[in-house]
Amino acid sequence: MPNIPIAQLASNVHSNGRISLRMLRYFQVLADELHFGRAAAQLNISQPPLSTQIKELEDILEIKLLERNSRKVALTHAGRVLKTEVDRILSATETSLNYVRQIGRNENQHLNIGIIGTALWGALLPALKAFRVDYPHATWTLHELPQQRQIEQIMQHTIDIGINRNVAIQSTPNISYQHISRESVMVALLEHDPLCQF
Repeated sequence: MPNIPIAQLASNVHSNGRISLRMLRYFQVLADELHFGRAAAQLNISQPPLSTQIKELEDILEIKLLERNSRKVALTHAGRVLKTEVDRILSATETSLNYVRQIGRNENQHLNIGIIGTALWGALLPALKAFRVDYPHATWTLHELPQQRQIEQIMQHTIDIGINRNVAIQSTPNISYQHISRESVMVALLEHDPLCQF
């Protein structure tokens, strides 16, 4: 590799830093259309800003990307190579951004659920399994907490939902209560226990 002065390297890095995704997108559309008017219309801008961006891109790269005359616009060899690279760069950028969006959506679909231990004996686990079928990207964490701590943590936004048994509905501001299940209870007694008379 030839020795390149540090000042020149710094200048090249600075120049490349001035190239924006918008500038590359403008070049990509113009390279597809090979017509400033059609490219500007597709980008929903007027022709002067498009021409300015393309000229600035050429100045930064210090190469000619387009051959222009009164009848047509054509890509130079460097322009054709840049078009291939820009297609790859913008496609990779969009793929990466979509990945980040998906991660963000999954983060927003994570639930922190406060429960008492015995809630797992009833309909909660089947309900969570059904929920996962309907919302495959959603996740949750179960936190075993007594009823009062659940209320406190809901108020503090530490948990999203609290699940309890025998809840005494209170007039706690900004908390909604909903009955989600009813269960039968059986009592085992000796045959001759006095309570069997009732």
